[in-house]
Formats: sequence, structure tokens, C-alpha cells
Amino acid sequence: MMKRLALALLLMLLAAAPAAALMENDFAIMPQAGGVMLGGDLGDMFAADLAFGGAFAYGVVDWLGLEADFIYSVHEASDEDETGQIDLSHFTALFGPRFNWNTQYVVPYVTLMGGASFLGYKAKWVVKDTTLSDDNNAHGFGGALGAGVDFFVANSFTVGVGGRVGYFSSNLEYKHAEEDDAEAGGYAFYAGLLRFTLLF
Repeated sequence: MMKRLALALLLMLLAAAPAAALMENDFAIMPQAGGVMLGGDLGDMFAADLAFGGAFAYGVVDWLGLEADFIYSVHEASDEDETGQIDLSHFTALFGPRFNWNTQYVVPYVTLMGGASFLGYKAKWVVKDTTLSDDNNAHGFGGALGAGVDFFVANSFTVGVGGRVGYFSSNLEYKHAEEDDAEAGGYAFYAGLLRFTLLF
């Protein structure tokens, strides 16, 4: 009985689903969560980790929108025996066009964004019974290419998956057990996300 009721409810929701996603003058709120992996020197030092954030979008025309995207993650050392205890908070803020391919029930999209990243680095290690530490903040500028697909499950509500591939400059200076004074430089940024979209 419960299975039949659930199936009937799903069919009703699908029947109520509109034929297109972000249309002209629509506004969307999109909470998101997933994982982030870094490249370059930061990728060598830090492991991939969970991420969360959100996005907002406005429909300029039926196939084009403007999207602001925010992702936050905290990364731990990939090899603590080598570097000591190190942590990195990583936040990206991106903005740019979103290109929709509106089809019934399924909506693929591509984004092309520019913006900034903000990094918070903390390290602690021991040398000859003396605890040393480093605490430094930095920022970078760059951009990311994104793609995803949304699936309508109810009127004005979608569930989707997406990804980001980007590159940021960085002025992060850091120290740890194996480095006395180094600079991270530019790094790649990879994100895989589960996203929920509310359309207004």
C-alpha cells in the first residue's frame, strides 16, 4: 500500500513539473554540498574534503542567466607525518553567465565564472621538543568552468549534480615541518556537487 502511495505521489509530482528551468525573470536559490580537491602545491599538501555552499541565479532570457556561486571547504594534511598538523580553510566566490538547455524535466547547463578565493592556513609541528606554528591568510583570483544537470521532482523544485574546474592565483606563504618559508603559487580547483534548486 505504501509503495503504491509513494509511486502515485511521484507520478503526481512529475506531472506537475514545468517544461523548463531558469526562465526569463526567474530567480533561483540553490543550496549545494559535495567535495573539493585542490591542485598544485596545495594539492600535494592537503587531501580532498567535503564542501558546502550555495548559489543564486537570475534568468535574463530563457536560455541565459546570471549566477553567483559560493563554496566552502576545510582541508587537512594529506601526510601529517611529513608536514605536521596543517589545516586549510578554502572559500570561493564566483560570478558569471549560466547557459541553460531547457528540455522537459531535465535541464543541462554550463557556467563560465570569474571571482576570488580566500584561504586560511594553520600549521603546528614539533622540533626538538619545541612546538612551532604558522598562521596565515591569503587570497587569489581566477575562474572556473562548470557544468551540471537538473532534474525536476516537483513544480519549481529540482535536484541536480554538477561540477567545477577552475584555476586561482595565490599569494599564500606558509611554513610546516618540511618547509621553512615557501609560497603556494597558483593552484587548480575541482568540485563535485549535489544541488537543490528552488525557483521563484
